[in-house]
Amino acid sequence: TRTRKLYSFLTGFVLLYTAFGEGVKHIYMPAMLSYAFMALAPTHCGLLTWATVFPYLISVHAQNASGDTWKEGGMDFTGAAMVATLKVISCAVNYQDGTSIKEAQMTPSQKRLHITKLPDPLEYASYLVGCGSLLVGPTFEVRDWLAFCSKQDVWKDKSVTSKARIPGALCFGQSLVWLVLHLYLDTLCPLTTVDKPFYASLNYPSKIAVMVACCFVSRCKYYFSWKLSESALIFCGFGYAGEGKWDRISNCHPISVELCTSGAKFPDHWNIQTSLWLRYYVYERLVKPGTKPGFWQVLMTQLVSAIWHGLYPGYLFFFSSSSLFFEAAKVLFRWEKAYRTRSPAVANAIVALNTVLTVVNLNYSALPFLLVDWAPGIHVWSSVSYIPHMEMLAICILGAVVKPPKAPSAKKSA
Repeated sequence: TRTRKLYSFLTGFVLLYTAFGEGVKHIYMPAMLSYAFMALAPTHCGLLTWATVFPYLISVHAQNASGDTWKEGGMDFTGAAMVATLKVISCAVNYQDGTSIKEAQMTPSQKRLHITKLPDPLEYASYLVGCGSLLVGPTFEVRDWLAFCSKQDVWKDKSVTSKARIPGALCFGQSLVWLVLHLYLDTLCPLTTVDKPFYASLNYPSKIAVMVACCFVSRCKYYFSWKLSESALIFCGFGYAGEGKWDRISNCHPISVELCTSGAKFPDHWNIQTSLWLRYYVYERLVKPGTKPGFWQVLMTQLVSAIWHGLYPGYLFFFSSSSLFFEAAKVLFRWEKAYRTRSPAVANAIVALNTVLTVVNLNYSALPFLLVDWAPGIHVWSSVSYIPHMEMLAICILGAVVKPPKAPSAKKSA
């Protein structure tokens, strides 16, 4: 097991240094600081890590203008620093949970993810850079990594690695398909299409269609990167989830994203591991015990996600709008659920409406994220008179004012 940890650390470090050179210091310095917090102040290490490592990432974003680099198709160490930040914070928070909260008082996710023993330096270093996952992600949990390195849990099966060949090859093949699609379609409908004179002359449905096409082309490169990374995690055996499943570290379900019937389901299929991280370490911890989460928790979670990506207007535009996107989808889902037994035809109509609005609202909201800057984002939204924003807001207001009918109660048997 020590060999596995050492190999993971050395190969991960070489990959990072080859790609980013001295930029790796911005990954290791906050990681070492957090490790010191865990060693010296275990019951407060999560809070201390949040208070230092996350602001450090923000400063790195600001100093290196990461959004401009990514928009131009470039790559710098800030992307790896983003994934490292998620790993460092989750590790510290889970250790704080394990040393300061009784298991009986933990939430289900805390029970599953907490650790009570400080990882040794090699375990921690291998967790941070193992399998080259910092290059494009995804993040994963330290408890899972330690079990994998020690061949515990589902990894007790010695044949896991040999069984990984076919699912790993299939995943790798998927990544190549998405790469080819992106390279081909980007010549037909690049992101700059929304700046072309002909776009301004289009009617509303045609502009929305262009937005959908541009966003799909951009998503293809994410599908490629994430599936490529996932294939590496499957080949080494870490992607094994037990019972013949290999989706432990899956970060996207491309077909489910493109055919998503509700915005509320979108995080289950896109950037999955980051969505889970936001749920476990932001969203759930903003909800007071005994209370239900609401729009405020969703908004704050999305703002954390926006800042994590960088200090660019386009990110704030997208993630603040996505709060409306999710809330509007929940309203429609509640109405669909209320009518499912009362009137299936009405429920099916609501599902169809929700599906169409999901496509429109998602791609409309996402374009500023891809365009990054203030002016292009405002330009593309104003080109359709902010209609999707008004529609999402109207649905949210309707959901607050008019409650769906209660589902008819089952008849009591005589």
